[in-house]
Amino acid sequence: MGAAAALLLLGAAAGSPAGTSAAPAEITTASAVLASPTATWHNATSFGGHIYSAHETNAYIKYLGNFSSASQCLAACVKWDAQPGAKCRALDWYSPKAGDPHSQGCYARIDGVFEEMAQPGVTAAVLDWPCARDEDCSLNGVCGAGNGVCKCDPQWGGADCGELRLLPAPRGGGLQSHTLNYWGGNPFFSQGSYHVFGTELLKGCQIGTYKTVSLFGPQLYCKYSWFEDLSGQTRTTQKK
Repeated sequence: MGAAAALLLLGAAAGSPAGTSAAPAEITTASAVLASPTATWHNATSFGGHIYSAHETNAYIKYLGNFSSASQCLAACVKWDAQPGAKCRALDWYSPKAGDPHSQGCYARIDGVFEEMAQPGVTAAVLDWPCARDEDCSLNGVCGAGNGVCKCDPQWGGADCGELRLLPAPRGGGLQSHTLNYWGGNPFFSQGSYHVFGTELLKGCQIGTYKTVSLFGPQLYCKYSWFEDLSGQTRTTQKK
């Protein structure tokens, strides 16, 4: 379906099986301007993220209002255009529940991330939009002429070519330790080996104290060991 096609919202009512995409009865053709996304529904599921307040709005989650059905939430999600260049990529709709400030709340997620977290009383949907130009394919592919489907470069996948196709990782590989706390690192290839600037939290501290107790140093892939300490603190172990 091309960019000039009529707006036909595909989705399922809140009670439909997860993963289906049948159109709710109350949704009909509405506009001949916008491209038509396809919605895949997930029951008792949230798109993830943090919806702290009833009217939560941040960089990637947008509160769209309160609606009496998931289908109405979907319609609001598709029409949302408050941020140039951004689209509603997923939604959460909260079922009516007395005393819940989120009751019947509709929230859009615009960053393309869908974490699929189990959450009773919430109906989620993922929206796949047809592309109109190469930018809609995350610049990791090209938009197919006439069909609105992204043709991704070999290392990328997903409806908008935004999913990196990684090779299977070996079990037990990566930055791991049963005695030390880590919060990630950036891998790179140099002089025939893979390295990562890993970060250790000292003294068994948790993530909330990372600003004051983090130790930085590159380590080797796949079984990492300390090679050099770049933090100015003293710690050395033999390179494997």
